[in-house]
Amino acid sequence: MTTRELGSHAVLGNAAASAPARIPGLPLSRPLRAWLGIEVIFGLLSLVTISLTPADTARHFAWPIKPDVTAALLGGFYIAAAFIYVLALFTRRWENVRVFIVASILFSSIEFAATLLHWERMSVGSLPFNVWFVSYVLPPPLFIGFYLWHERRNSPAPKAEDEPLAPWLRAGLVVLGAPLVLLGAAVFVQPDLLFPLMAWKFTPLTARAFS
Repeated sequence: MTTRELGSHAVLGNAAASAPARIPGLPLSRPLRAWLGIEVIFGLLSLVTISLTPADTARHFAWPIKPDVTAALLGGFYIAAAFIYVLALFTRRWENVRVFIVASILFSSIEFAATLLHWERMSVGSLPFNVWFVSYVLPPPLFIGFYLWHERRNSPAPKAEDEPLAPWLRAGLVVLGAPLVLLGAAVFVQPDLLFPLMAWKFTPLTARAFS
């Protein structure tokens, strides 16, 4: 073996030694689980402020929402999302929550972008707005960091009880999900596309928030 080959093997050996060990069925890290708990708290605050009192968003939410039915619809969304965060909080394996983390990155980034685009509509300086702002400015970088940290250490190893999705179910999810993704992207870029589809009046901000 030549000196160059020995040097190459040494470099590869050092790189392998410095790389984090990959763990089959990697458990969630404590920081990620703790942040998911904080997300559940944010969700509970949203339930209290908008789901229970949709007519008082001028005082209890990040911005005044009219008509009240729009606020109630947004509150219903938070109720549904709360269950997802609770399930993620108590999951054991990274593989079971990985897709949810990607979706959370996209969702929180879109809500933060909508906040910046409609800054003049926000109740800036109020406690509800501060909670809203923190709950959407922190998740994108934190979730990206958690995702990269776990993916570097995860070694996908299906367990005996794991069952892949049936091809017909996977195809059905694509058929149902792809149009919704395209519609959401179109509404965020051009909010007035949603107005004719709704039974009551929407604003560009609420349309983007729902996109």
